[in-house]
Amino acid sequence: MEIETIPSRAQRSELPQDFGTVPGAPQDQSCGSWSEAGWAFGTSRRTFEIIVRLTEEEDGVFSCHAANLPGVVSQGRTLEEAIDRIGEAAAAVIAEYRDQKQVVPWDSNPASAEAGETTRWIVVHV
Repeated sequence: MEIETIPSRAQRSELPQDFGTVPGAPQDQSCGSWSEAGWAFGTSRRTFEIIVRLTEEEDGVFSCHAANLPGVVSQGRTLEEAIDRIGEAAAAVIAEYRDQKQVVPWDSNPASAEAGETTRWIVVHV
């Protein structure tokens, strides 16, 4: 499993049109959130974009949830650790849905970030 942090949707409007796409990869909206999710080039892995909402708790721990993949939550002592852990949790959930031959329950219109939440986008290759 690989996890990458990627630009937010607003930042992407400034990027070239083909940023984040895989040349020749089939486009499959059922496997990702809003954008160009598809097969990772040359492998049987898929690429999934996850919207992560992070909150720093009073004790300094970062809690987080995947806004577009219901039920996926995690936490970490640092922002980086929380992002790594939510990526691992999302990958495990996606793999389980695929193993069970079930559709991944993407929320294509997740709620906006609440006050105090930070939003990050990550890419998970499963």
